[in-house]
Amino acid sequence: MLLLIACSQKKTTNDIQINQQSRVITYKIVENETDDLCLKWEKPEMEEFFDIFPLLDSVSSIEWNGCFDNWSCGYEGEVVIEGENFSFSLDAGGWVILYNKESQLYYVCRKKACKKYFPSTSACDSLGNYLH
Repeated sequence: MLLLIACSQKKTTNDIQINQQSRVITYKIVENETDDLCLKWEKPEMEEFFDIFPLLDSVSSIEWNGCFDNWSCGYEGEVVIEGENFSFSLDAGGWVILYNKESQLYYVCRKKACKKYFPSTSACDSLGNYLH
């Protein structure tokens, strides 16, 4: 007896390749106008969106949830990467999430070079230990 099992291939963070065909479709600001920290943030422009990715690290949802803050400001929108549509959230807390029906991909700012785009970064050390 031959048994065939079909599995859907779920994208992982490391599968994403930003290239010339990658494009931003929508880029909408999400901002709390009463939050001084948000008002002082020099937000990345839409043209900088894909420039940020080589500076980010991919992490699991568990590490993202435990080590990064959710601020009340950032961007939401849609992008196309490798012909696949993703919604995204870019948050001042130092992270970007790409998501669609099949995948949720978490990217975070830990390197010095990406800190110019985010006022807040990881609350954990490189081993995932909480610093505060």
